[in-house]
Amino acid sequence: MEKCNYYMVLVGLLLAAFTFHSCKEDIDLANVDPQIQLDMGLALPLGTVETTLDYFLGTSDFGPDVLTYSPLDSMLILHYDTSVVWDFHNIDLSEYTTWDEQVSYVVDGISNGEIDKTDFDYQEQIPFPATQTTLEFLNEVSLENFNVDLDYEEIDSVHMTLASFRLRVDVENFDLEWSEVSNVRVKFTDPSLRFDDGTMEKILPIEGKGFGQDMTVSLYDFMIIPQKNQETGSFENIRFFICIDVNTRTEKMLSKNSMVKFGCGFDFLDYDVLFGVFEPKKAAYEHQRDTMSKYFAIDRLDGINLPFSDPKVDLVVSTSTVGLPSRIIIDSIYVENGEGERGLLSYDGETTKSYDVPYITSPWVNQTASTDVLHLGKGEEYGNLDHLFQVIPKYFGYSYRIRVDRDLLDELKDRHTPFIKANANYQMNLKAELPLKFYPGVNVSYKDTVQTTMAESLKLDSLLNGVTMLDSLKTGELFLRLVIENNIPFDIKVKLRFLNDYDEVVPIGGLYDGGQNDSIMFPAMENNVPTQQVVNIDLDEEDVRAFENVTQIIYDFYLGDNTQEAAFYASSGFKLHVGLAGKVEAIINLGKENKQ
Repeated sequence: MEKCNYYMVLVGLLLAAFTFHSCKEDIDLANVDPQIQLDMGLALPLGTVETTLDYFLGTSDFGPDVLTYSPLDSMLILHYDTSVVWDFHNIDLSEYTTWDEQVSYVVDGISNGEIDKTDFDYQEQIPFPATQTTLEFLNEVSLENFNVDLDYEEIDSVHMTLASFRLRVDVENFDLEWSEVSNVRVKFTDPSLRFDDGTMEKILPIEGKGFGQDMTVSLYDFMIIPQKNQETGSFENIRFFICIDVNTRTEKMLSKNSMVKFGCGFDFLDYDVLFGVFEPKKAAYEHQRDTMSKYFAIDRLDGINLPFSDPKVDLVVSTSTVGLPSRIIIDSIYVENGEGERGLLSYDGETTKSYDVPYITSPWVNQTASTDVLHLGKGEEYGNLDHLFQVIPKYFGYSYRIRVDRDLLDELKDRHTPFIKANANYQMNLKAELPLKFYPGVNVSYKDTVQTTMAESLKLDSLLNGVTMLDSLKTGELFLRLVIENNIPFDIKVKLRFLNDYDEVVPIGGLYDGGQNDSIMFPAMENNVPTQQVVNIDLDEEDVRAFENVTQIIYDFYLGDNTQEAAFYASSGFKLHVGLAGKVEAIINLGKENKQ
């Protein structure tokens, strides 16, 4: 009875195939032998998985210029083009200026000849000059934190594009009214500040203002040229005159302690060029570390190992903002696996190498200075780039330093004035060409899932109900058939698992962890000829019954363990068919059907 039930399950599977995958045609039953013996073969396809390079490397996200084919042999070539910008030495000039306050006696602002200051020797008050008078006071703004670390930063001069100058004026022991002030001017005669257009003074807006209130004027296009004190070696403050034009309506009296109080400073400074010598940043070196998954779909791959045998990388360092001869010292370029093991770029065993970085010669024209192309690739001469990929890369990193070439700077001192422009930076352009050609040891995997309605198709009550043609079963066997067509030059290992509604493995045909069919190997393409292989896995009665619980099939594919150099080509890929196959000899009595 049990054997009969098993055969009925087999027939149910086969009839399920006919039910869902056959083509109906009109048949003249009168001319058919009423008793026919059937020898049934491949019956029920469970799923087909067709993979290409994209499933392993995620290349579908690449544009047409990223993945190309060699015109000679159609080998796939991966291209990677990126730019990295390194800040050189940015300066916030607001850190160098302060808000300064000072007090001046009114009498000191009156020009000689307008008043006899000796009158204060014998009287406490003297008359203020009548009607129109200009009070002129020397003032200054200090420069703090300026050139305090000459090994790092030595500013000779700054070309400003915009500055906001703020001034506050107040009086004490002097009955001058704000309405009697006709103008407030700032006059620049000191060599420490010089306007491009030769202007020497700026008028501040006074309308709506008053004593003790801030007045602001914008200054455009000028040079700040700090003057060094020859005796002390320190830098002098920026000096200027504050001029107050007064038109008095009534007689004013001055005393010795009649004073004008000033507060002044720069609220905003914007520059386009700094002249001097500047080291790039204070850090000893910059270290960049990035996950490889930004560039390849590594996060969805398991244990990827791609030992590229002929990688090529071109590096070019350029600048359009730095007028200083410098050198870049590359301390290391590496890839790193998940355990911290690194593959390092090396030249004759050395991982550190330095290169000259050119400079632009003028801040007033658009220029770009670039290094010669640095070629990295296979062999000692090109840094043994192929050695980097001997570890399974998860991270990519590099560390570098940029330093001013002071020896060359000394040689150029009579021919070149060093400078940097605002937002000074270097840019590194990296172009990589990675033919998908590998040393032995490739290891890549990909997982796929196929949903199935297996449980529904195996309900024998619905499948066999009304099948009155079935007369008897003679013999029967059922097996799982895997057919693979491999067009990849690597062995393929397949792990096939059947899962239920709870994502639990249904143990069928030894297809489970540790089972006799835990993983199945298929051979690599040979001599550019695709291989095809068929694997049959016998199924017993318990396996067949277990199919009723299957709702999805999980495929894990592993490429690797190639024994020689191999490459991916435009047609690289493979196809796996999975199905139930059976050989069932049955007697179907058509006459039995006709009698009904």
